[in-house]
Amino acid sequence: MTENREGTRVRSDHAARVAGTAALAVLLAGCASSPTTTYQAGGQEITVDWAEYPGHAYTAAEDVLQAPPAEELEAVSGKLLGEIEARLTDEFGHAWEDGPDDGESFFPQEGNGYGGDSLYVSFNSVPRESLAVPEDPQDWQRAVDIVSEVTESYGLGKLELGNLEPALAEETAERLGSTELQHQWQWFGDAYGQSQWVSLTLTDVERDPTGEAVEEMKGSIEYGWNPRSITISYGATTVRNEDREQFLAALEPFEGLDRPEATTSD
Repeated sequence: MTENREGTRVRSDHAARVAGTAALAVLLAGCASSPTTTYQAGGQEITVDWAEYPGHAYTAAEDVLQAPPAEELEAVSGKLLGEIEARLTDEFGHAWEDGPDDGESFFPQEGNGYGGDSLYVSFNSVPRESLAVPEDPQDWQRAVDIVSEVTESYGLGKLELGNLEPALAEETAERLGSTELQHQWQWFGDAYGQSQWVSLTLTDVERDPTGEAVEEMKGSIEYGWNPRSITISYGATTVRNEDREQFLAALEPFEGLDRPEATTSD
C-alpha cells in the first residue's frame, strides 16, 4: 500500500534453487483440487465446494461487507483524504498535488484462492503528496497523530508505523540508516479497518547524510515522487452494488465455516 518499502534481494545459486522450488510449488498448487467442507444443517448433510466461494481465502467476507460499495469509494476517498490533507495543511502550511498515477483505480480480484471466481474488487486512490516536509521529528510524529485522529474517526483505527514492526526492525534500520526512529529518513504506516486502509509515508532524503537515500529514491524521483514529502493514499476491498445480491446468495452456504488454506496462488 505504501511505496518504497522494497528490501534487498540476494542473488545466489541457492536462492535460485529456492526460487525454482517455490515456483514449482505454486504451479502444483494451481493444479490442486478445491477443498470441500461437509456439515449438518436442518437434519441434512451439506457439502460445499470452496471453488464456489464468492470471496477470497485470505479476506473475510464480514470485513468486506463493512466497506462502502465500490461505486462510492471515489467519493469516500476524496472526503477522507481531503480531511487529512486539510488538517495537515492547517498544521504545517504545505501545498499539495497528486502523486504519480498509472490511470487505474479499480482492480477485480483475479480468483478466490480455491480455483474459483471472486466478486471482490479493490480500489486504490490517486495518492496526494505535499511539496515539502517538516524537518523536526516531533512534527513527523504530529503528522502521524493527525492522520490517526482522522482514520479513527472513520472507523479505520489508529495508524501503525511499519518502522516499528519488530520483524522488520533490522531491515528497516539498514535501509533507513538508523535504529532510532527519529533519525530515519522515511516513516511509513497504515491504518486498517472495515476492509479499508489509509497509507502514510513521510520522506526526507536530506536526513540521510550518506546520500544512499537519494540513490535508493532515484527511480521513484524519476517517476515523479517528491523526495521531501508527506504522501497519503486510500484503498479498500469491497463488492460492487450490482454484485451484492449475488455475493450474499453465494456466500450463504459458507457462513460460519472456517476458510481453508488457499490452494491456488490467485
